[in-house]
Amino acid sequence: MERRKLERRAKVPRRRQIDPTTCERDYSADEIEFMRALEAYKRSSGRMFPTCSEILEVLRNLGYEKRAVAARAEPMQRDESEDSAHAVG
Repeated sequence: MERRKLERRAKVPRRRQIDPTTCERDYSADEIEFMRALEAYKRSSGRMFPTCSEILEVLRNLGYEKRAVAARAEPMQRDESEDSAHAVG
C-alpha cells in the first residue's frame, strides 16, 4: 500500500493579534518592535503572562531608559480655559 508523503507547508509569518480591540489599527514601527520583543520573551521564557518587572526588562533590552528626574519634576499646570469651561455662570 503506497502512502503519499505530505509536504509540510512553509510557515507564514503572521501577525499575532496582541489586543483584539486594536486589530484594525496601524501600529508604529516602535510598537511592532515592542510587540515582537515581548512575544519573543514569552516564547523563550515559557511565560505567557509576564510580570511588570519582566516587561520592564524587555523594554530595557530594546534600549529604553528612564528620563532624568528633573525633566519630570515640573508640576502639571491646568489650562485656564479648562477651568472657565467648568465654571457655572
